[in-house]
Amino acid sequence: MEYNKTLIVTSFDEKYFKYACVPIKTLGMNYSRSEKLKVRCLVPENLQERESEFIKIINQENLDTLLQIIGSKD
Repeated sequence: MEYNKTLIVTSFDEKYFKYACVPIKTLGMNYSRSEKLKVRCLVPENLQERESEFIKIINQENLDTLLQIIGSKD
């Protein structure tokens, strides 16, 4: 059984919210494997509520994107 062990991790704050969308969307546009690529974005707590907005901007079905609060144990 083969599975994807790749996980992309980045971090940003409110100031870089829109800028952070660019490299992640580009990554999704150029990713060609059949399984979804996991992307975790470490963010301050105030950005957690904007996760759906972030995913909508990126709009890449081949990415499993999640905003995770910095310091969270999830």
